[in-house]
Amino acid sequence: FFPRNEPEYLYYQSFQEQFTEEQNYLILVALKSPAENVFEKDFLTEADQVFQDLAELEGVDSSIYMSTVPYIRFTGTGMSSRPYLDFSTEEKLSRSQKLILRDSSLIGSFITRDLEYVCGYFFISPEIFDTPGRDKLSNAIDEVLVDGIPYIRTQYVKKIGNELIFFTGFSIFLIIGVLFFLYRSTWGVLIPLAATLVSLLWLLGSMGLNGQSINLLSNLLIPVMFVVSMSDVIHLITKFLHELPRQDDPRKAMEVTLKEIGLADYLTSVTTAIGFASLIDSRDPPIRTFGIYAAAGVIFTYLNSIIIIPNALLLLKKAKLMRHKALEGHPIWEVWMDKVYEFTHSRSREILVAFAVAILVSIFYIPRISTDIYLLEDIGPNDPIRSS
Repeated sequence: FFPRNEPEYLYYQSFQEQFTEEQNYLILVALKSPAENVFEKDFLTEADQVFQDLAELEGVDSSIYMSTVPYIRFTGTGMSSRPYLDFSTEEKLSRSQKLILRDSSLIGSFITRDLEYVCGYFFISPEIFDTPGRDKLSNAIDEVLVDGIPYIRTQYVKKIGNELIFFTGFSIFLIIGVLFFLYRSTWGVLIPLAATLVSLLWLLGSMGLNGQSINLLSNLLIPVMFVVSMSDVIHLITKFLHELPRQDDPRKAMEVTLKEIGLADYLTSVTTAIGFASLIDSRDPPIRTFGIYAAAGVIFTYLNSIIIIPNALLLLKKAKLMRHKALEGHPIWEVWMDKVYEFTHSRSREILVAFAVAILVSIFYIPRISTDIYLLEDIGPNDPIRSS
């Protein structure tokens, strides 16, 4: 998301080469004791097993937790070592508790000062940090722990995936509702959706061909394409239905439709594509990528709308098309539009004043728009990444 040729970014790269990011490879796990303190044999046994399971996960390079910390004593002939915290029996646990409370080497690092949590440190292999292996490890940790240990990047991957499904499903639901409201027929829903879905397949296929990934911006391409594609589709179908009663042959009606609407749809598609393509000038790579593929998606949509929809409509019988109860031919629509025209024509001065006031208010409040780029603000207060 950062411009690659900025001096600050180049300085960061040189800094990153000099100083590594070990803190990004460390996971701290804290397990709370259900008893008054952590010195309870059953809890320590269960916690130690959890730590062992985490340490054995693929992608964990090394680990250290309370039962692996040695207690080293120097003797006359050398030194001896034994577990700092031995909870194999109640007697040994009692001795370990006295030793730990007397010598606070574990307190504050592996046991919290309030004696409520035991802690383990797990170092992640750097090789998987920027690969799908990171997400695989995160999911494996979720299976070991009830609440899980989320990573910021992994949480964002999940968030993007969930939002992509939600936005796509919601867009399809709204579009189906609008199409059914406009054309009141099965073909009026299925034909436009077919053209749109083919365009989306072309778009996603081109992204996969070029090795593009889904990020915070590109996950909006699908709902955007659904909305943009409906403009060409509705213009084309509505004009065809309007011309159909005037022509003896449906092919003639389609010919007139393409002559009158085809050029208009072409110009609107080209101008929309140019608008998206202007984002190529942005310094941010994801914004450039979004602009490129959004522009391509608009062109794909136009091509499919003038290829699929005309041929699909001509496959239907004229009588079936004439029986539709589209909103375009409903008398209520014409009456309502006439009233809108009469109102705007008779109240033109009042409408002009209202628009002028709205523009002045907008100009006044535009400078108050703030820039919010805080990463964690996108995650709710109850999400596990915050609670951890």
